[in-house]
Amino acid sequence: MSQFSAFGLPVVVAMLMASCRSYEFTGDGKLVDHGYWSGSPRFEASLSPPVPLDLQHERTYRFRGMPRDVSYLQFLVSPVATELDVRASSASLAVELRGESGSLVCSFSASMATVKVAAVGGGDGRAATARSVWDPSCRDLKFDDRAWYTLIVRVTVQSDNPKGSLTLVPHFSGGGWDSP
Repeated sequence: MSQFSAFGLPVVVAMLMASCRSYEFTGDGKLVDHGYWSGSPRFEASLSPPVPLDLQHERTYRFRGMPRDVSYLQFLVSPVATELDVRASSASLAVELRGESGSLVCSFSASMATVKVAAVGGGDGRAATARSVWDPSCRDLKFDDRAWYTLIVRVTVQSDNPKGSLTLVPHFSGGGWDSP
């Protein structure tokens, strides 16, 4: 038996077993596994449909099969907007992520004027391609890949004439590694 097959084959099998199993994700969205060598984030899960900020309502998402890697929840802003556009919205968010038994995993409430806004995309010196809103209470999340989760997003509009037609896409990112 060659040295590669004695050492290399078990390493390859272990890497395949450790991969995110995007085919096991089910529910209101889609999980993309960028692969073991992709760096960070390794996986991204976007839930659908998006949440409009110009309409008072509640939207509920259900899913299971999230990877066990540490992840975080953010909401991608669509269409591409500046931070000023996001903050000009008169909407407020109330977000709850609950586990299969109904236990609270994370939650936050914030107006769009005070929520944390981050640049997304770009990298390698390129300009950001999008904006996201997020809260520290929904970071460092650990999922059980066999359990069902429920994300509830409530939007309250503070004005009779809401500005713009921004929407938010619930988006989980996580896993991977950063090379030196």
